[in-house]
Amino acid sequence: MTYINKKIILKSRPTGRPDDSNFTYLEEETALLEDGQLLIKVDLLGIDAFIRTTLDEGGFHQGAEIGGVIPALGIGQVVQSKAEGFAEGDYV
Repeated sequence: MTYINKKIILKSRPTGRPDDSNFTYLEEETALLEDGQLLIKVDLLGIDAFIRTTLDEGGFHQGAEIGGVIPALGIGQVVQSKAEGFAEGDYV
């Protein structure tokens, strides 16, 4: 089965309030899993003030890299697993 990975990429660091020009949206087909990897379908994604602190360089939290995905916390279900201790259907 083919899965599409949806990503929000940091294009530039915001000065003041972030807007659409700071981000890029990408969709790409997932690669085959390697040993030790999981494929997770995200059910719940936390979008809160923590995210804003990752957009600045030198902030309290490790910053997102330009060209990198925006970090977030979430809950999801394993749809494929090549990782010991995680089975299809597990919630993580």
